[in-house]
Amino acid sequence: MKNPRKPVKEGLDFVRDADWNPVVRTRQGALALGRKMRGAFEKRYGFVPVVCDCGAYFRISFGKPEPRR
Repeated sequence: MKNPRKPVKEGLDFVRDADWNPVVRTRQGALALGRKMRGAFEKRYGFVPVVCDCGAYFRISFGKPEPRR
């Protein structure tokens, strides 16, 4: 399976939809969801969403971008 669909976690819990079901995305979908979830603090200071494949799920965290050279 090339592009597996897995539940997405942010912090300690799964990201939930309106019916309280875990959101299931591919890796690219999880990255797009992280960009959408990024708050004002992360946008202001240049944090970027980082997606980690943790086996049974994808985890979204926010990391500082590498400095430009």
